[in-house]
Amino acid sequence: MEKKAGVWIDKKKAQLVTFSGENVNIKILESGIETFHPKGGTRSKDVFGPVITVKEKTYLEKEKRQHKKFFEEIFTAIKSMDYLVIMGPALMKKELAKFIDNVNGPKPELLDVQSADSMTENQIVAEIKKAFRHF
Repeated sequence: MEKKAGVWIDKKKAQLVTFSGENVNIKILESGIETFHPKGGTRSKDVFGPVITVKEKTYLEKEKRQHKKFFEEIFTAIKSMDYLVIMGPALMKKELAKFIDNVNGPKPELLDVQSADSMTENQIVAEIKKAFRHF
């Protein structure tokens, strides 16, 4: 029997929908990704002195590490599946697809990556079922 999974993902959470026969299981994973608002740098006391800027790179690297941890958590939950559909409203869906493509070893076959707005659980299940009908 084919094992199918669908993932609806944004920055806050991922909803994993797995199908085995007629059974549908939904699992929600919280991302834990923090939003960073770096504060401005400081100015020297001299009128034309140097400005100490904020190191934006450190914030971006921290966010990148949090994304990777979130993607690893999702992949652990879906790695035993045969087929996968990813959907979501933002760039996270494409980043997850890229992460899965770069994983070595057994992984589900990625059938489609779709843009989707915010939806209820029932709408997500219906959209994922609809996506699998085309394959």
